[in-house]
Amino acid sequence: GNPNDAENVIQDKLITQLDQLFPKFDEFRDEFVKITYTKQDNPQNLKAKYVLNKLYGYYQSENLFDEKGSVEHIIPEDGGMTTNIGNLILLERDLNNLAGDVVYVDKVEFYRKSKYKWVEKFVAEHHDWGIGEVEDRAKFLAKEFYEKVLKRG
Repeated sequence: GNPNDAENVIQDKLITQLDQLFPKFDEFRDEFVKITYTKQDNPQNLKAKYVLNKLYGYYQSENLFDEKGSVEHIIPEDGGMTTNIGNLILLERDLNNLAGDVVYVDKVEFYRKSKYKWVEKFVAEHHDWGIGEVEDRAKFLAKEFYEKVLKRG
């Protein structure tokens, strides 16, 4: 038979059916924005680290998944929205330790030393940072992850 017939069968029987199982963006975003990371041992942490590492890979144009970065709480962790994905970024471990638990305006000097393109972009776009920005960034990261990492939408 024609090789195109096999491709059409694969498209119809497999890819199209799998695509229908993939959540629409609104459903994806509604779950994505609930991702949290806390310094306490928590099963959710793995999901947050995965997402942050995949976004890091996208921004750095690297496909590898490494553990050089560490999860940084932009507003120091104190429960509530501070553990939300919108308040998290991947930062070099040593810079994360130096940034500690100080307020954002004081953390920026450490962020500026980062070699990560994602952190440079974040600092350039955010002169100040508060709880109000966390929810908006969580939705933005959902869109970035869905479109850029998962290549959907």
